[in-house]
Parts: sequence; structure tokens; C-alpha cells
Amino acid sequence: MDINLESLSSVELILFLTIPILYSLMLTVEFIASFSRVAGYVLQKNAISYTLQNSVMATTRFFSMALLPSIGFLIDHGISKSLYLVIVLSSFLITSFGAFVVFLFRFRIITFFYNLILNYSSSGRLLYSVFLSLKNTESQEDVSKFCRISGIKFHRSITINTLIIYTVHSLGVFLTFFLALMFPSNQVMITQTTGVMNALGTLLLTLKLEPMISISIENRKDYKELFYNVFIVRMVIFLLISPIIFSTIYFFNF
Repeated sequence: MDINLESLSSVELILFLTIPILYSLMLTVEFIASFSRVAGYVLQKNAISYTLQNSVMATTRFFSMALLPSIGFLIDHGISKSLYLVIVLSSFLITSFGAFVVFLFRFRIITFFYNLILNYSSSGRLLYSVFLSLKNTESQEDVSKFCRISGIKFHRSITINTLIIYTVHSLGVFLTFFLALMFPSNQVMITQTTGVMNALGTLLLTLKLEPMISISIENRKDYKELFYNVFIVRMVIFLLISPIIFSTIYFFNF
């Protein structure tokens, strides 16, 4: 495996370093946003918490808008497969680190969304509520209870569904561009399937996992275990599953 950074132009080198950061920031924001729903569950304000989660996740579109053209630029300029592998593995590992940091600071993040929901519900002003919530870090017993993970059990159906859905979701974009790198004569057609892979992951999430989460929230039953099942499995996907699958595909086609 030949990793030669000297073969990259200055622009390509910048993108080589930037892509893993963009990808990890995009996913880390998603991890943070998921705690909005937790705060809504604790407060029994599920509708507004879901709205705030979607609002936060909408900001990831800015990272995506920069990420996809950056990858496409490197593919068009014939980046080596070895350097592309480094980009992908770096993206996964940095994302897993970001998720772990979010997990460690889960109490503060849930507390922030807890206060944000209360402030926004009373004032109706989002930015004002954000600044007010950042200043208020008062401990909440219900939040502390949710943050305790002792005794959490992994449910097979949730674990399997999460593994399938988020593995597809994490590999989709990178795998599509890798195929474009492998078959340059069909590059345009293959890169167009990026949207298809994203849509497939979103469809599986919407039809399978999201209903399970919503039912658990509405029935106020096993949501804590379900949430941590999904969160921890996603961390494992980025740390181990996706890197192993992508590396296997790479070495099989090398």
C-alpha cells in the first residue's frame, strides 16, 4: 500500500485533511442532536424536542454540501486508492472519537436541551433560548437518572436493526465514490448513486428504527435502553464495523 502525500497538489492536500474533519463534524452534530429527544422524553415534551432535533440535524447539510464536492474533486483528479482508504478510515475513527466525547458529556448536553425546551416553550424565541440555556447548567435529577447506564441491556432486535441501518448509512457515500475510483469509465453514473445510498439508509431508518423509538417514547417503556442500544452500537460501527468492512472491500479489490 503506497501512501505518498507528495503526489498531491496543495488543494488536494487541503481536501485530504479536511474531508475527515467535515465528515466527523457532520456525524458528531447528529449524535449531539439525538439528546434533544432524551430531554423531551424526560420533560414529556416530545413534539418540541423532535422539532429541535431536526433543526439541529439540518445544520449538518452545510457539512454535507462541502463534503460531497470535496470527495468528488479528489476522485476526478485521480487520488490513489491507498490515500482514499486513509481518508475513509480517518473519517470513521475521528467520528467514533467525537461520539465518545459526546457520550462522556451526555449529562451537560441533555441539561442544555432540557433548559432549551423549557425556555423555548415559554418564550418562543429560539436564539434567546439557546443563549439562556447555555448559561444555566443547574443539575436535574431526572437527567442524572437517565445518564446512569448501569444495568443497561442490549436487545437483539434493536441491535441488529441498528447495525444494518447505520452500517449502510455510514458506508454509503464513501463506498459509492470508491467504486467510481475503481471504474473511472463509469464515474458519472456511479457517483449519481450517492443519493440512492443515502436514500436507502434514510428509508430503512424511517420505516424500521424510527417507529420503534417513537412507540417506546409514547408508551414511556424501555426508551432509555433503546436509546443507549442505538447510541453505543453506532459508536461501535464507526470504530470497528465500517472500517473493517471498507478495508476488506479495499484489499479484495487492490
